[in-house]
Amino acid sequence: MPPPPPTLSEAEIRSDLGEEIRVRTQAPVSVTGARVSRPEPNVVVFDTRPGETYRIRPS
Repeated sequence: MPPPPPTLSEAEIRSDLGEEIRVRTQAPVSVTGARVSRPEPNVVVFDTRPGETYRIRPS
């Protein structure tokens, strides 16, 4: 039996332009530093500000 796929423990996204971002994952996540909308399961969408960093973690 093959090993299970790796899972996300944490990710950081740094915004250079301050645009909207959409993240699709295999499991629910939370985002630190932003208000998120969840238009569909396992998708988060949020606005960013130039130079800011956002942390994504499993919920």
